[in-house]
Amino acid sequence: MENIVMTLTLIGMEIEKYVGDIVKGHDSNFTYKLAELTRFRLVFKEGRSLILWKTYGECPSGWSTAVWGCWKWSTERLPFSFIPKTGPIEVEINELDNELEITTLDGVRIAGGSKDGEDPYYPSGGVYVDKDFFQSTKRTMEGRPVWILRGPSGLGKSTIAAGTGKMVFETDSVNSLPKTIMADIIVVGNRNHFSIKAIKHHLPKGCKPIIVDFMA
Repeated sequence: MENIVMTLTLIGMEIEKYVGDIVKGHDSNFTYKLAELTRFRLVFKEGRSLILWKTYGECPSGWSTAVWGCWKWSTERLPFSFIPKTGPIEVEINELDNELEITTLDGVRIAGGSKDGEDPYYPSGGVYVDKDFFQSTKRTMEGRPVWILRGPSGLGKSTIAAGTGKMVFETDSVNSLPKTIMADIIVVGNRNHFSIKAIKHHLPKGCKPIIVDFMA
């Protein structure tokens, strides 16, 4: 891939906490579990955003775990809750097939990534964002949001949750709540009548429960 170099004006950043898979083990004895992960979204004045995150899996040899750095461009306009401390600033973006680097015009590194750590057989990639370069705004949310959807049956709670692409937990899928509910969205069914208090008790520490009421 040809080296792509461009200059854009950085105006903001969003940090998204979400639930995804991580993997542990070696020599083909791997186990997957849900964990809290992080995505970064850098927002540019020109109407583009750059999303950076990591994915976890098994190396091609099947011997060890692997980590890949990932990024993609988007033109979707979404709100953000962090801004550069110096105000909007021009940055240089240097993008190769496997490497990414974002710096100020005087060479200060703001963000970057490596898809496989320059080792496709034992990938050890990652992404980096200098959070100290930014300051929070009033929109900044403390903790990972967990939306709890409740209300009568037949109002579309499950349909809406499934369409978000986020990790969903349906309380009607179990007879007793698991020790820890790892989900971005919880749909409260009307079969087992779990209370909101009980559901909150099973959330990981640091989450921010957000109650969403459905009414006809």
